[in-house]
Amino acid sequence: MFATTAAAGLSHLFSSSDEVAITAAGYVAEGDLNLTLGFAPPPGTNLTVVRNAGSTFISGSFNGVPHGAMIQLAFEGRSHSFRANYFGGNGRSLVLEWANTKATTWGANDFGQLGQGWPLSHFSWYPGAVPTTTVLAGKSLIRIAAGSNHSLALASDGSLFAWGANGSGQLGNNSTVGSSIPVVVDQAGALAGQMIIAIAAGESHSLALSADGRVFAWGLNFNGRLGTGTTTNSLVPVAVNADGVLNGRTVVAIAAGAGHSLALVDDGTVVAWGTGNSGQLGQGSNTHSLVPVGVVHNGVLLGKSVASVVAGANFSLALTQDGRVFGWGFNGPGQLGVSGTTSSNVPVASGGNGGLIGGGTVKAIAAGLNHSLALTTGGRVFSWGLGTDGQLGQYRASGPVPAPVSTTGALAASTVTSISAGDLHSLAITSEGKAFAWGNNNLGQLGFFGFNSGLPTAVTTSSGDLGGRPVISISAGSAHTMALCGKGTAPVPGSPPESQTVPAGDTISFTATADGYPAPTVRWQQRVDGPGGYFVNISGNPTATSPTLEVPTVAASLNGHAYRAVFNNLEGSATTTPALLTVTPSYGWFSSFYQLPDDDPAADPFNTGVTNLNAYAFALDPTTPNRTLLPTASIVDGHLQIAFTRWMNSADVNYVVEVSEDLLIWQSGENFTEEIAAVPVDSARKRLTIRVLQTPTGARARFVRIRVSM
Repeated sequence: MFATTAAAGLSHLFSSSDEVAITAAGYVAEGDLNLTLGFAPPPGTNLTVVRNAGSTFISGSFNGVPHGAMIQLAFEGRSHSFRANYFGGNGRSLVLEWANTKATTWGANDFGQLGQGWPLSHFSWYPGAVPTTTVLAGKSLIRIAAGSNHSLALASDGSLFAWGANGSGQLGNNSTVGSSIPVVVDQAGALAGQMIIAIAAGESHSLALSADGRVFAWGLNFNGRLGTGTTTNSLVPVAVNADGVLNGRTVVAIAAGAGHSLALVDDGTVVAWGTGNSGQLGQGSNTHSLVPVGVVHNGVLLGKSVASVVAGANFSLALTQDGRVFGWGFNGPGQLGVSGTTSSNVPVASGGNGGLIGGGTVKAIAAGLNHSLALTTGGRVFSWGLGTDGQLGQYRASGPVPAPVSTTGALAASTVTSISAGDLHSLAITSEGKAFAWGNNNLGQLGFFGFNSGLPTAVTTSSGDLGGRPVISISAGSAHTMALCGKGTAPVPGSPPESQTVPAGDTISFTATADGYPAPTVRWQQRVDGPGGYFVNISGNPTATSPTLEVPTVAASLNGHAYRAVFNNLEGSATTTPALLTVTPSYGWFSSFYQLPDDDPAADPFNTGVTNLNAYAFALDPTTPNRTLLPTASIVDGHLQIAFTRWMNSADVNYVVEVSEDLLIWQSGENFTEEIAAVPVDSARKRLTIRVLQTPTGARARFVRIRVSM
């Protein structure tokens, strides 16, 4: 065992999220905390600064780093936000937790326990986001807890939120009306001035733990599960009785079962209260208790220090500091992990080997309705108890002997880091931040469309809200699941592409930037008729998915096209302002584009009757000129007029409309003609209509022509 450490400051360079700056059995934090990043942390990354192997909370705090403080750590010019949690990890360690998180839920919703605002009849096969537009706006969630039909969430500032069933006041908002969206738990009474650090949700009651080691409860109080000394329900949090076994003691962890509650004390012992008819209180009898009572510690637990506790429906499990598992309470299907199905009102060693599971050291445990899970330090999961719906993740229906959850399928080559158990389903998170589930899926609690699964299966990421976001923590309710995910930042446009005017035939490029984390992807789009309206993705251009779009050998037909970049990552998308491309055609481009065998302007190399110059001037294809686009004359309302097609922009060709009465003298200018229409043919060409005015002699001009020159 490590000695208690008092440190006058701490410095550490994190090269990965697996590192731990310091491990100690108890810790006094003082002095300056100097941390640096040596890697780019993916969203959802947590950094363990002090792994406290002791049973007491960390004492003190580093200078300027109180609990909940925002910490900025930079790597390669990008700053990343973390929250200091002195009650992180095992509940007693200093962990810098990723500050940008979101709650995601799936499964049953008959009481609104998904918190997504859906009608109560709407269950979900796929993960969906709990909205952050109301009471969760601006909150950084750090803990979640799923009860039978209600859900709890804890924010970094100690504020509490709840949603779902509320018939007994388990939402703690001084009401018995359920809610399908988050509501604020009342913190004006017993919780006033308390910094809440942990939460637990039972069948119809809720628990909270404060930083000074006090426990609070609300909701149904049948058989005394609130621990207040009465059986009166409470619609708001009330303090658990601390006059008896908890007098002068500090609680460091809590757990809630169907009708009982557990608390781990900083001396490594456990207390319990509430329903005890199956021995789940571990006090040596099958009686209920309205106030906390001590779990028997002089049997198999003698000389051992408990590190964590979990509560199943009617049984309890404890994990000791040396990695052994013990249980007590109901044992019908074998969830205590001992031979036979006899229940026990005192702790017994699970696994038949002094609490050792799978021959290894256990680091986490979970308890469901009638089954149990254990996670070893090697990342393997073991299960035992009821398995009729596949919740054991093995090829067996039930069994009291812990056996490994299958790793031949989805979990192959994965290391599990966290587990949770619901009524009839089980959950796991791997080191890659991926979620897996197995067991009953009647209401979608496994997070994918389909039937029950007896083997671990990946929670859907192709549909729903997870979509590649790393899962930080997970919690199983009766038939719904909650997950806390790490978020990045949505893209924000930086430098937009700039509009350009270029000669036809040139190669151009547009460049755009955007900030976001993870780094956003980019997709260039274009619109043929200017910047307003619907844009389409550019295809066939390998640079259309890079920050710089290259457009080789610009054709005159691209004149007037608008280009924009769309940036995307998991958290959203951003679109730049469009850039306008103005293309100036040239005869040289025209000759090259159509590969004229004779580029003399006066030549007619394709024998069409249209010279190169006329084809170029009137924007025709010289190989097959569309003669309807050639100049045409007509008389409208007594006025002679001429219409012709030309380039929108042309730098090397001149157009002059001339009029004459006798074909000898030709005149032009505003005294003789006026433009009455200019209609776009496409983005590069337009059709002009020129009306002939009266000549200076007062007679109508009889002839009109267009003179083009270069």
